[in-house]
Amino acid sequence: MYGNQINRLNGLDKLKNLKVLYLSDNLLTEIQGLNRLKNLEILSFEENKVREISGLSELKNLRILNLYDNRIIDIKGLMGLNKLKTLRIGKNPIPLELLEKVGGIDYEGYALDPLKIVKYCLTK
Repeated sequence: MYGNQINRLNGLDKLKNLKVLYLSDNLLTEIQGLNRLKNLEILSFEENKVREISGLSELKNLRILNLYDNRIIDIKGLMGLNKLKTLRIGKNPIPLELLEKVGGIDYEGYALDPLKIVKYCLTK
């Protein structure tokens, strides 16, 4: 579903066994309708217009998450993603001091310590 100018997610909740979902390069402004995808391991929302990521907290099996180049300012929606190994979150208007507090990101926008971000969300 890459690059299809999708602006709304409908019907994905029926794909309960889905493990990989690429929604990059679309027009999505929010992450919704994915909470029933309990088996999802890889999710990409790169190059969208996402502002809110609260719809991710139920995706407990998520290992790889790409949120690069969106409009995200708050990372609390990552709470509970304890299996997260790779998080790309650069090119978002997240305050630099917050990124430094949670371990920072590299030059390609990858979090240096994704689980530190998840743990930080638990304290806020």
